Amino acid sequence: MAKSSKSRSAKKKATKARRTAPKAKKALAKKPVAKRPARKAAKKAATVAKRALAKRAKKTTLAGKRRAPRPAAKKPTAAVYTVSVCNDWNAPAGSQVNFTNPNATTTCNITADTSSTWPFVDGPPIPVPPAGATTYLKPADELPNAAYYYNVDCCTDMTRKSVTVP
Repeated sequence: MAKSSKSRSAKKKATKARRTAPKAKKALAKKPVAKRPARKAAKKAATVAKRALAKRAKKTTLAGKRRAPRPAAKKPTAAVYTVSVCNDWNAPAGSQVNFTNPNATTTCNITADTSSTWPFVDGPPIPVPPAGATTYLKPADELPNAAYYYNVDCCTDMTRKSVTVP
């Protein structure tokens, strides 16, 4: 390979001079463009306007979709269980429990059974007046799947009652 005779700095100067030199104007003038007939021009303008409007509408709907937060994974909603205080029953952890009282005049008391973990958020004890009472089972991290026992003082059958968390 043969080396060029000009130095790098000389090449840079020549390139710079070429770039900064005024450009030569072309001698030929542009030909005048024939205008569209009025009817075609109006049609063209309408088409361009429709396309622009459609494009703008599409952008706004897409932008709105991008800005919306992603929905979180749906958690199963805890169901509401209506249970007589004198019955055994099943419900998942975290569920709402509406206790009903079989006595129209006496308040029942739900108390802890010493052999079992207390499964409810409230109490013990939980008083259940004739109108009923509402409480919740503990959440799943505090209440593993098992049978939980409690006592009720107003039932004709005085055995302990249970809730089974499946």
